[in-house]
Amino acid sequence: MKKTLFFVLSICVVLSCEKEVNIPIEYTEPKLVVNGLFNNDSLWEIEISASQYIYTNGLPPLVNDAQVIVRDAIGNSVLLSNQGDGIYTSSTEKPETGKVYTLEVSHNNYVNISASNELPNLVSIQQIDWQQQTIVNGELYRKINITLQDSPQDDYYMVRIAATFWEEQWDTITGQWDSVLVQFPLSFMTQSTAAENVSLKEETPFITFTDNLFNGSQYTIDLLLGEYFFSGEKESIETIYISTSSISQEYYWYQTSYQNYLNSQGGLFSQPVQVYTNIENGLGVFAGYSTRIDSIVVQ
Repeated sequence: MKKTLFFVLSICVVLSCEKEVNIPIEYTEPKLVVNGLFNNDSLWEIEISASQYIYTNGLPPLVNDAQVIVRDAIGNSVLLSNQGDGIYTSSTEKPETGKVYTLEVSHNNYVNISASNELPNLVSIQQIDWQQQTIVNGELYRKINITLQDSPQDDYYMVRIAATFWEEQWDTITGQWDSVLVQFPLSFMTQSTAAENVSLKEETPFITFTDNLFNGSQYTIDLLLGEYFFSGEKESIETIYISTSSISQEYYWYQTSYQNYLNSQGGLFSQPVQVYTNIENGLGVFAGYSTRIDSIVVQ
């Protein structure tokens, strides 16, 4: 799971009928920026770019000639290889749950940066219930109940849903219509009081929550899917995939601050929001998440 990072220095812009006025802002040296969300099911993959002055035109530069190393707590290290476009990957090594990793990035033109984070253990799910139909506030939904066993430690969670359906597509080679199995993110709702951050945008719907209300206990969270997904108003769903992730505290802080930033956009006098970073001497995020995927066959 990869996410695009945005690190924004918010400024007030003064507008007049005649011209735009740029407020003087002190120049700061560019810093290395890390996009480093890592999980238990993928090779190491870190994106490195650089920040730039607020009035600089163009996209932030990608950095392809840095030295990028990941170390564990007992001294093992992996030197990541550049693949172009600022991407650095391992050849065969993958993160392991329960371990703390430190990222070190060095470059001749920038201050060296580092960050540490733990890859949380997998979520302990006790049961998943599927209700064919339920009515909420007069509306018809399909309902999924996920019961998880929380640990005595502070835990942070993220839930996403995807679905597959058969879609008729035109095959330009055969000149005929063909049925193709397509997967797409599925928007959903929740009534759970534990849900703190909810993003229902169709491209990346998810919820995140902490265990503040149920630390060390079992907890059931509900997911509500609109009936129109199953009634023929849209393509009929074949299989639902539920991704339940245990995310690190730093991942949770980053995701929360990023959603607050997105929600603050659109107004001239909106309060500026600082997106969280855990990169020492730099910007970005280096954070772990472990995911289990469960499926429900609908038809």
